[in-house]
Amino acid sequence: MKKINFKKNYVIIIIITLIIGLILARTFGSIQRILFKRRIPKEVAELELLREATPVKIYKVKKMSFKDTLPVMGNIRGFKEVELKFETSGVLESFNFEE
Repeated sequence: MKKINFKKNYVIIIIITLIIGLILARTFGSIQRILFKRRIPKEVAELELLREATPVKIYKVKKMSFKDTLPVMGNIRGFKEVELKFETSGVLESFNFEE
């Protein structure tokens, strides 16, 4: 039983050591970058930014009314149909149906 606990503790210590080592390596890299930062000429920095830039398309937008029409010919049938019964006789001049 002691042998299993020893191996378990040994593995945990190795994992913790690796995690601490990775944290220190990242921190040291950041500190080194800050302390030993090279002075880059402005022109070189601008060229690097241009190389990294991704080309995009841009459009000027403005507020305007929009009407979407689809000029086609055909028949329209509703999903649900109801028979219309009028109390008075006559001709129906317009039937404005919206779905």
